[in-house]
Amino acid sequence: MARTIKLRIKGMHCESCEKIITMELQEIPGVESAKINSQTGAGLVMVREEVSDAQIIAAVVKAGYQSRIVGQ
Repeated sequence: MARTIKLRIKGMHCESCEKIITMELQEIPGVESAKINSQTGAGLVMVREEVSDAQIIAAVVKAGYQSRIVGQ
């Protein structure tokens, strides 16, 4: 079963930022989709149950941005 993780992401300013984060997230097995918005600093990530919140945050950090989970 899938769940949605809502993120607040700091440091984005363009579509390239969105794409970099999306690519990192999509490398995690179990991530079904990622919608990242640089204008609002928000992200919605659809994941299967086996994906942990820590994996999502780690992917955003690996992409070079700060993030925190604000809802599920």
